[in-house]
Amino acid sequence: MTLERDGAPFGSIRVGISTVFLKRELAPILNRAMIMSGVAILLSLMLAAGLSNVALKPLELIGRRLDLMTGARSIAASQRNAKANPLTRWARSIRKSIAWAGKFET
Repeated sequence: MTLERDGAPFGSIRVGISTVFLKRELAPILNRAMIMSGVAILLSLMLAAGLSNVALKPLELIGRRLDLMTGARSIAASQRNAKANPLTRWARSIRKSIAWAGKFET
């Protein structure tokens, strides 16, 4: 930036910033932001898994009842599924959905 005095160039100003000082100032802020974003991602994944389990539970119950009505599965198998952990039930329901959708592909 040049300075003028009476319309003639008088001098110039140059500002230099050391990157070491910038790094020292910004590093703690960036580290905190990275930690917070990591925590937010993990919490959102856990929340998504929990909500999907809650949302799919009625569909699984309907499917189990339909299977029992058609005699496709035994009562013991149905009871095993009821006691399975939520992640296992979720994986089974996804596999069933994929298999069901595959029936309609041409």
